Amino acid sequence: MTALEQIEQHRILWGLALPHLPTPDPQIVVRWVEYPLQSVEHAILRTAKRFTREKVGSDFDPNQAYRFVTGTARQIAKQAQPTK
Repeated sequence: MTALEQIEQHRILWGLALPHLPTPDPQIVVRWVEYPLQSVEHAILRTAKRFTREKVGSDFDPNQAYRFVTGTARQIAKQAQPTK
């Protein structure tokens, strides 16, 4: 899968899992391409649980959720790496 296809897939999943938050711009999502696809998908789903519609207010900064995906995907990918 190309980087452009991954970006589109991540944005589609975001829209399905977090319809109450703005879909991140491609410039944000491109940072997630460096992590395995499954790590990012899992991170987006964890983000959906953490930032539910009930937990975010009208003044919520969606960048918090975007950063959470990045950090979570990084952590998942790191844990999946075999130890030497």
